[in-house]
Amino acid sequence: MLNNTKNMKTIKYLLFFIAFIFFFSSCIKSSIIGDDILNKDEIGVEFVDTSSLSAKTLYNDSVRVFPTLTTSFILGKLEDDIIGSATSSLYMDFNTLGNTPDTNVVQFDSIVLSLVVDTSLFYGDSYEKYHLEVFELNEGLRKTTKDTFYSNQSFDYGSKLGEANFVPLAIDSMDIIEPGNDTARIGGQLRIKLDDDLGQRIISDYSAIKDDTLFKDLFKGIYIKTGVEKSSMMGISYTDANSKFVTKIEVYYSVDTVLHKLSFPAGRFVSHFNHDYTNSEISMAINDQISGDSLMYLQGMEGTKLRVDIKNFEWLKDKNLNKAALTLYTVEESTNKDLPSGIIAFTQDSLGSYNWVDDYRYSVNIQDPDFYFGKGVETEENGITTTKYTINLTLFIRNLIDEGQYNSSLILIPDNRINNPGFAKFFGTKNTVLRSKLNVVYSDKN
Repeated sequence: MLNNTKNMKTIKYLLFFIAFIFFFSSCIKSSIIGDDILNKDEIGVEFVDTSSLSAKTLYNDSVRVFPTLTTSFILGKLEDDIIGSATSSLYMDFNTLGNTPDTNVVQFDSIVLSLVVDTSLFYGDSYEKYHLEVFELNEGLRKTTKDTFYSNQSFDYGSKLGEANFVPLAIDSMDIIEPGNDTARIGGQLRIKLDDDLGQRIISDYSAIKDDTLFKDLFKGIYIKTGVEKSSMMGISYTDANSKFVTKIEVYYSVDTVLHKLSFPAGRFVSHFNHDYTNSEISMAINDQISGDSLMYLQGMEGTKLRVDIKNFEWLKDKNLNKAALTLYTVEESTNKDLPSGIIAFTQDSLGSYNWVDDYRYSVNIQDPDFYFGKGVETEENGITTTKYTINLTLFIRNLIDEGQYNSSLILIPDNRINNPGFAKFFGTKNTVLRSKLNVVYSDKN
């Protein structure tokens, strides 16, 4: 009897809960700010301005490349009719471990630059033949103890130290003879012989080999650039995934016919970006509101960003805002490109500084960025294959309404643009085929 009573109570609570959910959901409305077809009896609003969402493509700013948490860096050139050309080169210096030969009587053998290749950062044609050139820096990468470098900065360099031709996809494991006549198998590395004069200079200066400051005065580092006939980029990393191999310079020498080596691991990596939009499709859209109504362009590195203006949402002040999300759709022709992995929304203050929107800041604080992060998901909309990016803005708009602000602007930038050259071509905010929009879910206040 007791069990039956409990069961009856459980059923009553369950029925009440279902009725409550049904009642609550019937009060929730949804609309699209900027929609052209609205039924105010269904969505419960008096007026929605069809021009309340607009966007345009802008040139992006330089990106901070040092210090950075990034451990892999892109190297190469991407080029097509849409983006023009985007080029990335690298400056690099090296540290000394303080080890010196046991004797002053040594015979220099060779000097080799060993670069760890990050296979996850291939963009474009990985079968394309690279021509890589290495130059010696005339200017050091150490200015102060708190250096900050950006992707538009350059450093003076001089003579060529070495060069190599290779195909990234063909980089595989190789056997090399290490000191002690041991054979070592190394994988995922590109080894380039450098000028003997540099090796002689290093092996002859024991004081510099022992002291890192003196070493960086003796050898300030290298500049690496590539030349490719077709569009292709690769990644260079501090270390491989297993931390077994590191990017370094190795000086080989012999003592009494016995081979030895000194290793100098990579220190600072500083990327340098260059974009040329001459005669490109993007150049026609820059800072053009009319173009933004139709098409928008977003690119990594120092490429382009989007400015999105959201206006006239004062009508939401009398509603309960349950969710707001900006949705962007790629044009079909760009779905096979190297798209940005994600998109982050910022506000920009009067000094030009970027600040995360409240939603993304919250997701970072709770260590769950995927919840609010604008990652791309391939889908089909209106019979069109597209990649959809959804950027949550609920907290951002709620806080604006609480502050009595009903117009705002956002800056959209690709995530991790320091080593992501990918770009996306989006449908604009008033494109008649498929358009970018702000989806809003709200409920009426009692």
